[in-house]
Amino acid sequence: MKIKENENLSIYTTIGIGGPVPFLYLPETEKELIELVQKLNSDKRTFRVIGNGSNILADDRGLEDDIVCTRSLTRILRIDGNLLTADSGYPIPQLAYQSATKGLSGLEFAVGIPASIGGIVRMNAGAHGRTISEVVHSVRMISPEGEIVILSNQDLHFTYRSSAIPKQGVVTEIHLKLTPDDQQNIHERIRKYNDYRTSTQPLREKSAGCVFKNPSACAAGKLIEDAGLKGFQIGGAAVSEIHGNFIVNRQSATFQDVLNLIDHIKTTVRHTHGVDLHEEIMIWRRAL
Repeated sequence: MKIKENENLSIYTTIGIGGPVPFLYLPETEKELIELVQKLNSDKRTFRVIGNGSNILADDRGLEDDIVCTRSLTRILRIDGNLLTADSGYPIPQLAYQSATKGLSGLEFAVGIPASIGGIVRMNAGAHGRTISEVVHSVRMISPEGEIVILSNQDLHFTYRSSAIPKQGVVTEIHLKLTPDDQQNIHERIRKYNDYRTSTQPLREKSAGCVFKNPSACAAGKLIEDAGLKGFQIGGAAVSEIHGNFIVNRQSATFQDVLNLIDHIKTTVRHTHGVDLHEEIMIWRRAL
């Protein structure tokens, strides 16, 4: 297991923002993960879990917590009939293609999400009207007490962009129940989703993905666009001209630049549409 001291989180987040943390751990096996969580708990050290860092805005002044990163876990991919098992650090785009090659459908919608499967499940991420909760059978995780537990789909109590996985719980494996289908059909759906994503999202710029949850009445991106905010910039952070629900790191944006822009968007949308927007991204602030 690699251990890095005073490592900047900007290296580990897709938006490229984040200051130093005391220690960043990169375990390679479940055994290392279990021992690490137990050690952190016994030493009474607080920690946060990060996968691909696609949904995180981290304070660039740094954090007091240690970081457990799952991206170096040994890749696991097991298939038993229509049940697929993967390690929590497995990138979801790769997993979507792998399952398609095996003639298993259900992950096509997620092919454009730049996240690990563990992070996708923790926040019940979705796209194109689908969510990961529809195909999750169960998860294997390390409880906050350092014990291995299995949580079924029902145990996870999925809601919109949320699950019952504890903040200090560390998912090690995901079990997905997929549907057999013709490989050509699956790959064609993947191609269509990729084409749509390429034309509607700022893939060439650093971002944390969609910033706000969609209100029930209308998509957040449409509300932001109709409020005239596309392209609006504060410091180095800008609302994407391609998709209103993306904030891009355009000119070495700071944590505060993004926070200020988020506040401006929420205020403007409230005044324009009478709708309150709520963040989808996780904001990791340094304690005062």
